[in-house]
Amino acid sequence: MDVPFISSGASSRRHFSLVRNVENAQSGQHADEYIFAEVRSIRSQFNDPGLSLRSCKELLIVLLYCYNAVTTSTLKQEALYFAIPHAINLAEAASNAKDKWIGYLFCSEIMPPNHELQLMLVNTLRKDLEGSSPTRICLALDNLIASSTEDVIPAVQARLQDLLVHYSPHIRRRALLAYRALSRHDTDLIKRIIPTVMKRMKDRDPSVSGSAIAISTSIPDNRDIQKLINELFSSASTIGHPESRYWLLTIIRTLRNLGMNDTSLPNVIRLIRSASTSKDYGLLREAALLLREIRKEAFLNIAMSSRRALVESIREMLVSREPNEQYLFLSCLDCVDPMWWAGTSPECPAVLEEWEVERFMQLLDSADPLIRQKAVKVLNNVDPDVILAYYAQSLQALPAEMPYNNKMEFTWRLLEVLQVQFGGDGERYACQVLELFRRVESVGPSDSQRVLDAAVEKVLSFIRDGISMFQIASSTVFLARLAEGEDMGPTMMVIVAALGCEYCGQLSLPPKDLLSALSSRLASSAASVQDACLLSMLRISAECEAVPEGVKLAVSGLAETARRYIRHRCEQFLKLSAQRDVLMSILHSARSPTLPHVLQALMQQSSKSSLASPPLSPRKSSASLSPIASPSLGASKLRYDAYERPTSIPRLRDRQPSSTRSESTSNPLPALLKTVTAGDLALAAQEFEMMSLSSLQPTDHGARPDLIAFDTPFISDPSSADFEITWNTLGPSTSAQGWFEGSVDVLLDRLKTLEGSEMKVIPADEVKVSLKPSEAVLRLRANEDDGCLWRLRCGDAQLRIRIKRALAE
Repeated sequence: MDVPFISSGASSRRHFSLVRNVENAQSGQHADEYIFAEVRSIRSQFNDPGLSLRSCKELLIVLLYCYNAVTTSTLKQEALYFAIPHAINLAEAASNAKDKWIGYLFCSEIMPPNHELQLMLVNTLRKDLEGSSPTRICLALDNLIASSTEDVIPAVQARLQDLLVHYSPHIRRRALLAYRALSRHDTDLIKRIIPTVMKRMKDRDPSVSGSAIAISTSIPDNRDIQKLINELFSSASTIGHPESRYWLLTIIRTLRNLGMNDTSLPNVIRLIRSASTSKDYGLLREAALLLREIRKEAFLNIAMSSRRALVESIREMLVSREPNEQYLFLSCLDCVDPMWWAGTSPECPAVLEEWEVERFMQLLDSADPLIRQKAVKVLNNVDPDVILAYYAQSLQALPAEMPYNNKMEFTWRLLEVLQVQFGGDGERYACQVLELFRRVESVGPSDSQRVLDAAVEKVLSFIRDGISMFQIASSTVFLARLAEGEDMGPTMMVIVAALGCEYCGQLSLPPKDLLSALSSRLASSAASVQDACLLSMLRISAECEAVPEGVKLAVSGLAETARRYIRHRCEQFLKLSAQRDVLMSILHSARSPTLPHVLQALMQQSSKSSLASPPLSPRKSSASLSPIASPSLGASKLRYDAYERPTSIPRLRDRQPSSTRSESTSNPLPALLKTVTAGDLALAAQEFEMMSLSSLQPTDHGARPDLIAFDTPFISDPSSADFEITWNTLGPSTSAQGWFEGSVDVLLDRLKTLEGSEMKVIPADEVKVSLKPSEAVLRLRANEDDGCLWRLRCGDAQLRIRIKRALAE
């Protein structure tokens, strides 16, 4: 922040100083430390009974900045409740409209609807509404629009009705919007002012009439309002004037909700031609959407040129190179029945010429996914056989080998076609997806065991977004094919595992058959697929009275040959599947039966179990925490050892339940001042490791999960702080990372072989290594698969290459 205070726009020098410190901080954590320290300081200042209203306003502005500027952690609303009485007092007692506005703004942002001081704010609102100052009335109305409550209705209802006929258009408009906000609490409230709303729809001020038209959609099934909206649309002026355009857009959007009469069709055609000539694409798009509300019979009553008016007006966009214009062309075309432009009916010849049709077909291969999807949808409406031919031709053109990224793009595009074709038929959609992945996963032997993660997400999201019948039909086909022993690749196995986890309790397929089918694929699958299958099997086993012996044998056999992480998952399955009550309690605690939420529930149960187990004995001396530790790192394996009391760094996440809020009011900012204990550090480290290990997405390092995707937020000693400063100073441009096939101790021995470097090790769950005298720092995190992920930052390019070579050997 290089601008001076006078040019900064800050409300005070205190505000300016805080913003400068936050923007110049070395990291997000350091920036948040400034913010939390400022909140603590302001809280102590609010205890001063002689605090002036001007100082109160400046402090509230700083608190609002703090609330919105926190990045790496969370500043909850509860932490700022101490300032609410002062904000209400400022809104009540301030003589300056700007000061009063700050008080109202703070209350609308921070104070919840059920707060005990809401009644005090209601009294302030009533006084300002009943006053004669238009500015104060507008401030009170803005607060009602932003954060209204049911308790305020009796106090302001009578006055609001008077404000609907106020001489100021700003007040009339806000009064209408306030009625709409309050009607969310009392649906009958807006029905009582229907005659006034209809008068305001003809208000001479466009902003007032536009607001009245907009809130008319909140009045259900009123024929008088619908008739009036259609009359206003018919009598609308040309679109040349900005106010007329705003008014037209508001009327059009309201007509789409309330319904348009067939008699308005000529006005829509005239508006489309006018908007196309003036290149007002926003108005053109809105007018085209109105055509969806017109019955086909209404088109027969107008001339053929009017029926083709929309396509004739937009055909020049087809040859445009701008993606926005191409998409606008397709979206407008989608609003018109193909019989009026595609030549499907002998009564109406095709509008587009042959070369334009060829250009249209090229949009199916556009680089923009939205354009591709819209083109497929429009062509499918014209003739589904055209899309079937395009899909079949694309599959036939599938090469014998294809790189992973190309295979992902190819699969994604064909899935878009299937979604349009079979979006209403879950059974046919599932059959086509199975055939598509059978063809795609047979291409490229080098990538045959790599999961197409984006394709997995696309298929699962599409099924989950469908109606219930579509979900059941498609899931039944997928899982039935699995139970019948159909050959499936790794991507398809992850999909069926996720579907089995989510829908096994809703399908007619026997759960034991699904367990047997999944277990039979474990030995031949990659580790990422095994993980998904075991999690799904754990969920499916809850639907069985007893797990078949063959399934147990398959899981036990995998545990004998698998590496540590999958072996742990196998042991977890064998243990929990035998303890059905415990398993059911874990599944009930999951937010949903989806694979990620089941995994999250298992992780939470594992965390509770680890906390319930007896801790290891603390070390006898704190000397073992010396920054210069032995390279053997034997001490670092004691995960729950005592740590030195951390420096004044605020908690990043407040674990305090909301029920203890009354207790926290006696202590200043308990969520910010609570000490980070050794147990908290151990739990956070364990949760971080387990979350990282649970990742199913492949990386560039042998499809292993990225265990060091985030820097650790905990700094426990001065050496660690120096390490973090060096790490942040070097920056991402000097970074490198990779996988080391060996333990942390072996990796450190490799680093010792580098000549001219003195190594300093900081033991923790994420081991930190500094190489001196050169500025090279590494983060090491051991995996349960007897491997280690390393992450390096080094300003010396030659040393960085030497380190990478040493770790790659």
